[in-house]
Amino acid sequence: MHCQANSRLTPRARAEVFAAVEAGMTVSAACAAFRWSRRAYYRWLPRWLAAGSAGLIDRSSRPFHSPQRLSPRDEVLICGLRLVKGWGPDRIAAMRSLSRSSVHRAIRRLGPSRDAPAPISIVRYEYSTPGGLLHLDTKKLGRIGDGPGHRATGDRRGRKHGIGWEVLHVAIDDATRLVYAEILPDDNPNEVRQLLEVGPDTTAGRRDRAILLTLVLTGRRAEIGWLRVVTPLPQPPHPSHATG
Repeated sequence: MHCQANSRLTPRARAEVFAAVEAGMTVSAACAAFRWSRRAYYRWLPRWLAAGSAGLIDRSSRPFHSPQRLSPRDEVLICGLRLVKGWGPDRIAAMRSLSRSSVHRAIRRLGPSRDAPAPISIVRYEYSTPGGLLHLDTKKLGRIGDGPGHRATGDRRGRKHGIGWEVLHVAIDDATRLVYAEILPDDNPNEVRQLLEVGPDTTAGRRDRAILLTLVLTGRRAEIGWLRVVTPLPQPPHPSHATG
């Protein structure tokens, strides 16, 4: 039986009580010092005298004989029905005219209490070519006006109307994990096109990381509309060196 090794009434603490008595303390003094009762001391004394520290280990409370336990033959039949047919305790008990609780205990005792779950094959995808798949999404953010709003001040009288929204656009390349994010006033197709298109006014660092798009994964209607008018981006000289 599992128990905490340093608790007051565990084998180690029990042995300390008997060791104190053998060292010269009286039974009453030892029990008071270790916060034991004399009754508990004399209950464990025969086991201490018979086996020493090994006799102070808790024993199982399971009876030595169980007349109502199922026979080994019945347990083998129950286990066979469980493994071959996949039946549960209720159905096996009804078929064999046995108690459901007895069948359930036999199944748990022999092992096949539940079917092992079938391994799930995980389907993973990863495009090895930069631009093979671009993840594109947006996040709508409310503009911040002059000073805090009513959530901070608790005063709704000074609410500011018509401040509007801004849209955070995020593009992630599946192969290189190159990330580009930019806050734009809207999420219409033209805004998204300007976000990802490389033009003559583009910075040198962004031109070096330009990739040729093949597929775009997105859940936004604005980006779907943008895909009808976009032109492929130029291929970089060393796409494998792109970093995010």
